[in-house]
Amino acid sequence: MTLYFARRYPEAEAQFKHLLDLNPNHNYINKQLVLILDIQGKESEAFEYLIKSFYLDKKDDRLIRRYKDIYARSGWRGVLMERIKTGDAETVPSSFKTACLYAQLGNKDKAFEFLEKAFLERSFQISVLKVQPQLDSLRNDARYIALIKRIEDRVDSL
Repeated sequence: MTLYFARRYPEAEAQFKHLLDLNPNHNYINKQLVLILDIQGKESEAFEYLIKSFYLDKKDDRLIRRYKDIYARSGWRGVLMERIKTGDAETVPSSFKTACLYAQLGNKDKAFEFLEKAFLERSFQISVLKVQPQLDSLRNDARYIALIKRIEDRVDSL
């Protein structure tokens, strides 16, 4: 993950694929490869790992078919929108993850709406706000800078 956060994507990809060779059914590795491949624009390969992670999570066959249909019709962008809509069929979708997906789609307002929710929920994932590549498109926005300041102020007050 350090390589991913450092934006050394080819190296991160190689390391995670090596880890996957050692443990092919480790779902965390599959899910991280989705992120790493997506950020590099390798959408079809990212989609393959996403589907594999669904199988490893024992997701419903209908959900998997729906994602395959969406990918065939609307490509990766359609898949990202479906992930937001369904939360990948999670019981409790992550506000931080949803913010990242909206940022990838270029919807800054929705991304900030969900980052605010993640902050208010005290999501542990907010700890990677400063380094998460999926949020790079938000970094120059005044709302991002203000959110970082609020987090730092909260930490300082502890």
